[in-house]
Amino acid sequence: MVFNDYKDMVNKYLESDSEETFGNFSPAHASFIITKFLESAQSSVEIFSGNLNDAFYDSISIPALLRQTAGRLKYFGGKIRIITVDDEADIKKISAMIDRINEDFPGTIEYAPAIYNGDKPLNHFLVVDGKRYRVEAPHNKFNCIPKYVHAEVCCNGRKRCGELQEYFNSIWNALQSE
Repeated sequence: MVFNDYKDMVNKYLESDSEETFGNFSPAHASFIITKFLESAQSSVEIFSGNLNDAFYDSISIPALLRQTAGRLKYFGGKIRIITVDDEADIKKISAMIDRINEDFPGTIEYAPAIYNGDKPLNHFLVVDGKRYRVEAPHNKFNCIPKYVHAEVCCNGRKRCGELQEYFNSIWNALQSE
């Protein structure tokens, strides 16, 4: 599928609030989906990710996108919660980025860093407003930008979002109690 056809398909699914599940196969797809989903956020965003590396997301600016989303969610009384699980070295960088955004939009973004020492790869995911989701296939840490990034995506998958939010909340609550 040509990338413009992919973008048209995603836009159609977003406009119709489609329950259809579809794929995400490249960093360009990931970038487009993440941007569109965060631009649509009205009440909540949960991100369970690695280190939020801009380079991985086809050169979108994660800080700028999170700032824009935080501004909108602050207006609507919503929140962004982020858990990262990959790189201890990036925790300070991510915390500083979130602190800068929260200076303009206090309390809008909450962050819980975690260090994962398990040997089983994890699914990274994004849930927006309890209905939109993007779940990456489990993968080990990337040492370079991968050519393919397999993910399941849905613009209106409330059941799956509920499962992902339950998983997210269990980790979030465990990290908050430490």
